[in-house]
Amino acid sequence: MGFIVGALKVIFLLGFLVFIHEGGHFLVAKLCKVKVREFSLGFGPNLFSKQGVETKYSIRAIPFGGYVDMVGETEQVEEKGSFSEAKVSHRIAIVVAGAVVNIVFGLVAYFLLMSLAGTNSSTMVRQIIPEYASREMNLQAGDKIIQINDKKTRIKSDIDTVLFHSKGETLQVWIERNGENMQFSITPTAVKVRRNNAICFGSRSRAGAAKF
Repeated sequence: MGFIVGALKVIFLLGFLVFIHEGGHFLVAKLCKVKVREFSLGFGPNLFSKQGVETKYSIRAIPFGGYVDMVGETEQVEEKGSFSEAKVSHRIAIVVAGAVVNIVFGLVAYFLLMSLAGTNSSTMVRQIIPEYASREMNLQAGDKIIQINDKKTRIKSDIDTVLFHSKGETLQVWIERNGENMQFSITPTAVKVRRNNAICFGSRSRAGAAKF
């Protein structure tokens, strides 16, 4: 089952990358007023197609690829709107559009992921909330939590996982402060919380959450 799910994920990802790549060719061809006979996602037998005013849009059985079929792309066609009769600058733009779209998408996806993961990727304490166990154990902003019990904490979700399963038991916490490692014993504070991305560590459960 895991193999099938993994394969489906790969197929979906490849299909999406092909779609935006061929979509780049398609959009620039349209902007350059080059006629497109067919815009297809995939190869092989046709699963679905819809005829537009000028272009047929298709989904085919083999998802590992796709194509944009332009008038005059593979043959010399002397008519207005053919690829072979388009300006050289337009032909170059159409050809490189797919690669440019992939590069731009990759950069945008990277920066989005980094911005979204930023608050969850670090185990550094950003803020100490009064009346929580972190205040009692003298945890300080800037401390980096490196281990809880026998669990190494590399990202914030590691901390969340330990707290979720702590059941209020006392934990041994190792931190790094100013280049030195220190150990504390701490009993998480049980609270009811909404979704929380702070490094003061919310871990949801049916009863609420365990927090430092």
